Amino acid sequence: MDLVPETNYFVKSPDYGFLAANHAFARVCGEKTPERIVGRNTSDFFSQEVAEKFDALDKQVGAGRSVIDQIDYLSDAHGEFVWYLCSRVLVPTKRHPISIMGVFRKLPNFRNSNQIYARMSQATRFITEHLDQFINVHDLAAQSGYSVSQLERSFVRVLDATPTQYQARLRTQLAKDRLKTAAPLADIAMECGYADQSAFCRRFKMQTGLTPSQYREREAST
Repeated sequence: MDLVPETNYFVKSPDYGFLAANHAFARVCGEKTPERIVGRNTSDFFSQEVAEKFDALDKQVGAGRSVIDQIDYLSDAHGEFVWYLCSRVLVPTKRHPISIMGVFRKLPNFRNSNQIYARMSQATRFITEHLDQFINVHDLAAQSGYSVSQLERSFVRVLDATPTQYQARLRTQLAKDRLKTAAPLADIAMECGYADQSAFCRRFKMQTGLTPSQYREREAST
């Protein structure tokens, strides 16, 4: 867990208490060792605003919807304002059949970085909330206060993907989450913004190497 020092890692129980973490995340919490945060909650280390934001994400993940490459900020235990890139997913652990794993890394500071990250956070949140819809990149840029070229450069710089590629990444993850349920493929296709089930199946296989049915069968057997 400490092989990549700039990457913060934690695992939470279903009731959102910390089960494990690496030293980088312990430092963000103002502690010297991971052991000192185990059994405690987000509210023990962060402001009410940050704790409520973390808890809302944990509830979302606990309900079966992963968080992938979300740009957000926090004020850590040392009072430092930090922009970070975060992902959260459900994982099995020895102590709990289902736990929440979070990984986030601090984004670098550079000229106008606060403004750029704030605009990107707005854009990525909009994409996340509208995965079932076609998003016009020109409209997204205007909404975020960017030109299209500025928006795409910022996305590639921070997320290694254009806005369209980023949306496709999130749609694939949403499909994976929903395929772990009994939801019909046609319903999943609509939730992920595809016009029909065939288009969804082709795109999913292109992204994962498996058809949705094959992915569902594999997950059910593990």
